[in-house]
Amino acid sequence: MADETPTTQTPAPFLTMPRLLILLALTVAATGAVVFFAVRGSGASNEQVVTVLDARAAAEVSVNTGEVLDATGPNTLQPELGRRYRVRISGESRDGASMITRIGNTVTFVKGVQVGEIVDVEVTRLHRTTAEAIVLNRAAAREPSLAPTPAPRSTPPAREPIPAGEIYTGVVVSVGRMGDGMVKVGDQSVYIAGAQKGERVVFEVTEKRERFWNGRLLHKLAAEESGRPSAAAKDGALRAPHVQPGAEFEVVVRERERRNPNKDGVARIDGLAVLIPDCAPGDRLKVRIVERLPTLAKAEIVERLAPDAK
Repeated sequence: MADETPTTQTPAPFLTMPRLLILLALTVAATGAVVFFAVRGSGASNEQVVTVLDARAAAEVSVNTGEVLDATGPNTLQPELGRRYRVRISGESRDGASMITRIGNTVTFVKGVQVGEIVDVEVTRLHRTTAEAIVLNRAAAREPSLAPTPAPRSTPPAREPIPAGEIYTGVVVSVGRMGDGMVKVGDQSVYIAGAQKGERVVFEVTEKRERFWNGRLLHKLAAEESGRPSAAAKDGALRAPHVQPGAEFEVVVRERERRNPNKDGVARIDGLAVLIPDCAPGDRLKVRIVERLPTLAKAEIVERLAPDAK
């Protein structure tokens, strides 16, 4: 019998030509898909969605449309950062660095304006009880402190509401339930802690509420007789501290000035003698204080008024 030699079979290769072509096609397809989605994604990132609201819808969601809100008169507005308001400048800050106005009950500090101006401002800073704003434009020129509708010369004209922080003088007409003295300033009641009925006091308005205001007692004036200060008022420097240079008052000349009786006269503001040139007893004048001394003041005539109706 012939010897039989065993034969070894070689396995077929895995990466045949058809398989290589298939793998290459899959690789190209996958690469193309990655490039397509990458380009599409980068284009979508620049898309923006814009929603257009009408005026009613904008008001309901409190959108800041740049509208200027009117705060020139009494109002209940709450200042918001970035909002715009039309305000009336009512006074000067204590340090003199800026002027003040009110948006609702919030004292707002504004620079570069004058008392009496009406300006449009934008709130730039909010604090717990105060705010700061910048001027956008001047809505109106400086207005006088009197009401727009003039009253007859014989009737004192109506004045604007007293801004907080200013100093006034009045007589306590009654005492409230909390024991505070009540002073009438026009039709407004101002309650002052430590003041008693019948006293004449100098006070500062510190808070304005809807039905009444609060004030801080600065000084009690001594009793006066016949328009002259009593002997109890020993310190003349404390009398009428609100009579300072620049302040304006309506007065009636009561006597002649002793050193120049033919030309000058003397009026009294809360017992303080005020020397006025070129006037005579009985003249009713609007004057501006030009100099304040410890025991007297000097003034200039701003306007000659009609005598009081009798």
